[in-house]
Amino acid sequence: MPKGKKQHYVPQFYLRLFSQDKDSIRLYNINQKKFFIAPIKNVCYESYYYDKDGKIEDALAKLEEIASNIIYSIIKNNNINHIKEEDYFHLLNFILAQHSRTKSMGDATIELVNKLFDKVKPKSIKDVKLTSDHPTLDSLSASLLSAPLILDLKPILLINNTKKDFITSDNPAILFNSFFNDKIDGGTTGFNQTGLQIFYPISQKLLLLLYDNDFYKIIGENNSTLIIKKEEDVRRMNGLQILHCDEDIYYLNLDIANDLKLQHRQIGFKRPKQKIELETIGIRKEEGKTHELIRNSSTKIKYNLDKLSFMKNKNNVDKEFGLRNEGLLEQHKKFVEDLIKEKVRERETNKNKEK
Repeated sequence: MPKGKKQHYVPQFYLRLFSQDKDSIRLYNINQKKFFIAPIKNVCYESYYYDKDGKIEDALAKLEEIASNIIYSIIKNNNINHIKEEDYFHLLNFILAQHSRTKSMGDATIELVNKLFDKVKPKSIKDVKLTSDHPTLDSLSASLLSAPLILDLKPILLINNTKKDFITSDNPAILFNSFFNDKIDGGTTGFNQTGLQIFYPISQKLLLLLYDNDFYKIIGENNSTLIIKKEEDVRRMNGLQILHCDEDIYYLNLDIANDLKLQHRQIGFKRPKQKIELETIGIRKEEGKTHELIRNSSTKIKYNLDKLSFMKNKNNVDKEFGLRNEGLLEQHKKFVEDLIKEKVRERETNKNKEK
């Protein structure tokens, strides 16, 4: 295979965190309901997934190098308090990029485009479907600019002190909102929406949780860490990976396999058949034509996290569903504007050098 053709949407360094020999990884395929051992280099990739000239792949490799060192240090120290502010920003950038670069996200993008296309295409081309060679570029680009939007989420490192391991998947950075998931129609996991939670396992014994402190109470936290003592808590968080993965679950130790298959059998029916939902929220008629205002959102997964022993919804919260922090929106806007100005200056400098 030509160099640069095999482009991973889950970094190989991350998958090695769940591998015993650092070359291969145990996996459970959701669709086939079978277990396999596969070379890490041969999972979570597509040919020329980002581009053919390798520029995006190279840029992601630089981000991965920074993030890997931060994650290695978290694993070594069993703590996140030593992370410098700049490194923490890079880590948030990496987690959002991971969420937005997967095959699952690419499939959702293509599904959205075709659902919208179906509403406007003439009947003469009813069998035509749109596709893309690089379906995650827009979501990835947006996520790489969005770290300022989640700076207010409170981070905590969950340390698994049970005999049951954390698992991960081909879609490992899970955005959820257990407070509003059953209360609000439409999407509830926007980067700046109230009640947001992000679950990101970084080893079989460590999981990084980011959460909206206005809506959730963490019981037993100590210095930004929490010891998980109940296997059922681990199992319930593992369920997020089962429900959100594209097709593969990854795990370190063989002894979790039977329970993994059992849990898939118990909750697998909750996995959505479609990734995107469209909702008409307004109709306007003008000059004999009907115009629709359409809202799109990720298909909701009905899953109860209220049973987690260490995280509870707060009572009597006086904030409604909506924007979590308008100040961060302004910060995000300035962040993007400054990046654009910097790119313009670089172009002008390069032009002057060429003269």
